[in-house]
Amino acid sequence: MKLTLTILGMLILSGCSGSPVLLNDPVEVRGSVKRSSGAKVGDVNVTMQPLDAGQLSVLEVNESNRVAGKAIPGRYAYYVTANASKNSAKSLATYPESMLSGNMDRVVTVAAGKEIELVLD
Repeated sequence: MKLTLTILGMLILSGCSGSPVLLNDPVEVRGSVKRSSGAKVGDVNVTMQPLDAGQLSVLEVNESNRVAGKAIPGRYAYYVTANASKNSAKSLATYPESMLSGNMDRVVTVAAGKEIELVLD
């Protein structure tokens, strides 16, 4: 009985997976966003998919074509997604299909205190 409890305790303490990966704390992300064609950015968000350690982050785009949000420092592929606006679907329809999912040709690095510049075409 004692042996069984000892083994059970060791299994519980060791966990089922490898060592946990510690992530940096999220930092404020701010920057500008534009379309190379000059078209209006529209009612969209920018979603950032981590390429290094990190987590999916969604940045809100305001009327001045600025983005703001939080992300863990690292490299991200980015793409446009819908926001809560009733005009968001119409805005998304103006983007090419390639802008609606992550793409290794569009990578941005997030670092504390560094503004980002995103091109959405």
